[in-house]
Amino acid sequence: MSPAKYTQTLFGRTGLTITLAFLVFSLFAVLVNVTLILRPIERQAADDLAALIELSTKTWVELPPATRTDFEREMRKSHQLRIYEAENEIAAYEDDKAYLIALVDSLENRIGKPVPLRKMNLSDDWLWVDIPIASRVLRIGFEAERMEVQIPLALVLIVVMGTLIVTLVSLVLVRRITKPLARLVEATATLGQAQDHVQVPEEGPSELAELARGFNRMDTQVRELLANRTTLLAGVSHDLRTPIARVRLAVELLPSEQKSELEQGILDDLEEMDNLIGQAMEFARSLGDSSKVMTVDVGALLLEIVEEYARGGHAVRLSAESDCVGKLSSNALRRVTTNLLDNAVRYSHEQPVELSCESDAGSVIIRFADRGPGIPEAFRRVAFDPFWRMESSRNPDTGGSGLGLAVVKQLCDANGWEIELGESVIYGGLEVTLRLPLSTEE
Repeated sequence: MSPAKYTQTLFGRTGLTITLAFLVFSLFAVLVNVTLILRPIERQAADDLAALIELSTKTWVELPPATRTDFEREMRKSHQLRIYEAENEIAAYEDDKAYLIALVDSLENRIGKPVPLRKMNLSDDWLWVDIPIASRVLRIGFEAERMEVQIPLALVLIVVMGTLIVTLVSLVLVRRITKPLARLVEATATLGQAQDHVQVPEEGPSELAELARGFNRMDTQVRELLANRTTLLAGVSHDLRTPIARVRLAVELLPSEQKSELEQGILDDLEEMDNLIGQAMEFARSLGDSSKVMTVDVGALLLEIVEEYARGGHAVRLSAESDCVGKLSSNALRRVTTNLLDNAVRYSHEQPVELSCESDAGSVIIRFADRGPGIPEAFRRVAFDPFWRMESSRNPDTGGSGLGLAVVKQLCDANGWEIELGESVIYGGLEVTLRLPLSTEE
């Protein structure tokens, strides 16, 4: 999943929000620590060093000359300070570190004179201050690393580790919430479909478990409703065929001297009713379609269908690639293809129908193009509704029952296929694009 898509998920957004919130809190904590803790400590440490330097110079002056060497040695050992009487001038040294600025300010306040920092050379690790006292100048040195405080590094480590720990914990918690939701989203894609469906596990936090339980109840009710509707349509269609068959038989058994054009009209009407009932039964079967999925050579299947149309005197031209193979329901694909070809042949007025098949990024794309009037864009969304016809008179001479595309849509939805109606740029009629996501796994 790309970063852009990841941030659109509930898991990604929640994890990112928690991480950013803790990062902002950590930065605020660092700012508070630096302002209210580190800076005061730094100023206090600089003032303590200034007091030690002042006391050392006064003590050095008061001591007998014979004991000053021992005092200097002791200061070097115990306080890391070097003291001796300055005999020459060394260059001033400027540094913008807050600790050094505070040290210089404290020394100047205590002594009452300017006390610049000095450094013997750039490679020297010691900093020096010259303190005038009792008609002489004492030079006091301290190591530059004395002012290096490691507390900021500790704060950085705390922030980094805290952010990492909170991020990992928050991702685990968010995942526990979003995983059941993700399963629920996957289940909604097959809601009410006839294919084998596993109910959503009713686990996790009580709210999510109750949501899954409610969804499973709804899914069961939808499946029962669809099954009842399928049974009702199939039962009514079947029961209607029995009296129609009796009427047809009675008409055909009439004495030949009584047969007339009226009889032929009755037979034609009965044939039309029988066709309509047959399409209604086909629509009912499509609502409960559970065809077996198997490895299918789509190109070979289309060629077989095209040959059947050729034997019936219909011109259908096929262009198919050789690698259109995958796992799908061959019965469902055959019914979808024949329904679409029946429509194309009906409206092409004996002109050839173009059928093509190609593979593209794990899918097979089948296109049906005719030379008929097509379907205006404003009506393409409702064209899949049962019994819908663009010509509203229901005249059988100008169209079918309005169930052909409805059956196609039901079968496509049940198998996870995509179907789109458009206009054929080359032939000017309707172009139907059918996309079949394929799986080659056994």
